[in-house]
Amino acid sequence: MDTNGTPIGIVLAAENGRADVSTSRSGACSGCSEADACGLLEAVPCTQIVTVRNPVGARPGDTVELGLPGNAALHLSLLVWVTPFVGMVAGAVAGSPAGDGGSFLGALAGAGLAVAVLHRGDRHLAASPRLTPFIARIVPRDAE
Repeated sequence: MDTNGTPIGIVLAAENGRADVSTSRSGACSGCSEADACGLLEAVPCTQIVTVRNPVGARPGDTVELGLPGNAALHLSLLVWVTPFVGMVAGAVAGSPAGDGGSFLGALAGAGLAVAVLHRGDRHLAASPRLTPFIARIVPRDAE
């Protein structure tokens, strides 16, 4: 992340209008109590590799600024949080005739089913240009 909170990364590979970009997880991990150990534990990598659209023609080694189209972050957040909640409520209502235990089990089943549907739909969402991150610009070498 740069000083404005804009995600930046380094292009590892680029072809067919897409690029693999290595980005830092520092924004997501800033409140983690294990932040000092990050990088020492293989299970908690400090970087992540994301595949993004490459409309600017960035090449491997370029430092780039990433962006999300329009309200994509809001749409994805709502999808990820609201879908399991709706599944949980629907499952609880469906299980309510069986009593409290049925409501509880129905809520678990509904939330689990909603998460499974989200997981299955992930490939479709990743292919949507409206929701896919992109390279907004190549950061000039003197600005790094």
